[in-house]
Amino acid sequence: MKPLFLILGAFFIGVGFIGVFVPGLPTTPFVLLASFFFLKSNKRLYSNLSKSRLFGKFIREFHENRGMTVRQKLTAIAIMWCMIGISIYIKSTVWFSLLLISVGILGTLVMGIIIKTAAKGKEP
Repeated sequence: MKPLFLILGAFFIGVGFIGVFVPGLPTTPFVLLASFFFLKSNKRLYSNLSKSRLFGKFIREFHENRGMTVRQKLTAIAIMWCMIGISIYIKSTVWFSLLLISVGILGTLVMGIIIKTAAKGKEP
């Protein structure tokens, strides 16, 4: 299982990194998935990822709080939808807009339902 988890971790960190630059593609859920798979397969990669300047803070907070606070979720969803709106405004073909809206709905569902909500008292 470890080789499969290592491959999945690498895949999800790649998708998460692409999400930093591609409007509408959520970054946080993919980075958190990658950290989960690295934690199960390669402690060194997990440690490096949790110490990274780009993603480390999110991973450490998620691990410490066992989820994301409501505020963190709402902020991530709001930023994602703003970027989707800007992208649709700039590149307004019907199919591109539908694709971005679909990705936005998926990202919203992942953030709202799949990722656990941490207790209010653990807000940073």
